Amino acid sequence: MAMLKEKSRMVWEYVRDHDNGNGIPMSEIAEGTGLTIKQLGPIVWTSLKEKKDGSRGALVRYEKREVPGMEKPVGYVHITEEGKNYVEIEEEIAE
Repeated sequence: MAMLKEKSRMVWEYVRDHDNGNGIPMSEIAEGTGLTIKQLGPIVWTSLKEKKDGSRGALVRYEKREVPGMEKPVGYVHITEEGKNYVEIEEEIAE
């Protein structure tokens, strides 16, 4: 199993540690990780979704919600059961 890249791991850990069941706005994840929302998009929509080969399920789930007082829907990220239980295993390198 391949390990997550540094930024993907940082986002996954932030969502895992801060999602109380209601999801986390992308803006909060950006602030908490030091990334921009533009940097977060590909991580959430590509790196942390399920693997096409079936080797791993989605670690997070993305949704847009209408929020009172906001002109546009707000993007929220939720940790999945797979994401809560995900453990990275370093691949052994044959010598």
